[in-house]
Amino acid sequence: MVIRQPRYSKKEFARRGDQIYQNEIRQKVEVGNHGKIVAINIEIRDFDNVNPFTANKR
Repeated sequence: MVIRQPRYSKKEFARRGDQIYQNEIRQKVEVGNHGKIVAINIEIRDFDNVNPFTANKR
């Protein structure tokens, strides 16, 4: 059995997510969505608005 190691450290993962949010996503989702959750895929630089009550059903 092969144990996969994380590609990025937790700190690097957070830094990349913050950078993508600030530079590419924030202006698209901020108006009318204050306090909501955005899931960011840092590998493909994509995002989705997430409802925390239904996210685990995906």
